[in-house]
Amino acid sequence: MEALILSCSTGGGHNAAAKAVQACLSRKGHHAILLDPYSLQGQEVADKVGSTYIEVVRRVPRLFGVVYKAGEWYTKLQERFPHHSPVYLFQRKSARKLRDYLQKSQPDIIITTHVFAGEMLTMLQNQGMKLPPVVYIATDYTSIPFTQEVSADCYVVGHRDIMKSFEAAGLPRWKILPYGIPVSEAFQNRRSRPDACKALGLDPSLRHVLLSGGSMGFGLDGMIQLLLPVLNRHPEVQLLVLAGSNAGMRARIDAKYTTGQIRALGPTDQMPLYLQACQVLITKPGGLSTTEACVSQIPMILVHPIPGVETINAGFFESHHMARWSRDPEKDLAQILEEVLADPEPMEQAQALLQSNAAQKTASLCESLVRSR
Repeated sequence: MEALILSCSTGGGHNAAAKAVQACLSRKGHHAILLDPYSLQGQEVADKVGSTYIEVVRRVPRLFGVVYKAGEWYTKLQERFPHHSPVYLFQRKSARKLRDYLQKSQPDIIITTHVFAGEMLTMLQNQGMKLPPVVYIATDYTSIPFTQEVSADCYVVGHRDIMKSFEAAGLPRWKILPYGIPVSEAFQNRRSRPDACKALGLDPSLRHVLLSGGSMGFGLDGMIQLLLPVLNRHPEVQLLVLAGSNAGMRARIDAKYTTGQIRALGPTDQMPLYLQACQVLITKPGGLSTTEACVSQIPMILVHPIPGVETINAGFFESHHMARWSRDPEKDLAQILEEVLADPEPMEQAQALLQSNAAQKTASLCESLVRSR
């Protein structure tokens, strides 16, 4: 089977889900190509799309929240007056490039983890192009604006309890499959905490708290300040600060905190091991990072959601007892961390109920769709 997986680099989650499905298909003996459709116009275009998104959410997250709310309003307007959104129309040039690529490559199935790529495929269908089966994978715990503009054979979503949000967007219930969000197999292959610590060069006698700003390193310095009282009370706790691609933030942390109790980490491909080695994760509620944490069964505290979809993600995990949400870190973060360190078991038990085999189920779905054609 020849599979084409489309993703875009607006945050790391879409690519992570795409790579998880790609790896699973490859293990099953299929050929799967991962492509950013914007790169068909040149890699600089793909990089620009990704970097523009990252800069907006890093520098002015409230603006992103306003844009997200506008998208929700526009979606409701489309229900009354059906018409294509500006976001859909923006994909015209990329859709033409994608059409040329598909005519040459002739994949047996197309998987997309991003609404933009889904809109490109829908545009091609609306123009009369016959496509192979299309599978759309939602990477957050709600139907984001403009999902209704993606025409797919199946929609893979993160949990059965969020199916109604996709139905409300006009998608047929029988096409919505609550398989979970695909994550890398590495998060499922669990090690004991001492073994994971040893592999990472961490002291297994300490209790490790992982502070992550996501792939963009949000607000880490201020968060450290809020956690210092907890560290002072618990000398056996080491704070590992994952700054990701934010090199400037990492340098500031290294210069400011010189004790061994706080350790800054750069970009890493060992995230599964860190989640297995640590007792608590403090993170933004991105759809993929939260799913990876739950699959790893590490107690989780959610902070600083980007207004819009990440706020909804945080509410989902809190309501299902799989995370605590620090709504006002200056007032409640330290206390929440104390409580989670004291009693992590209820959260671990709730997390164990989340689907962990979404990539495998999605790969099997793809095989079934191709066989039925």
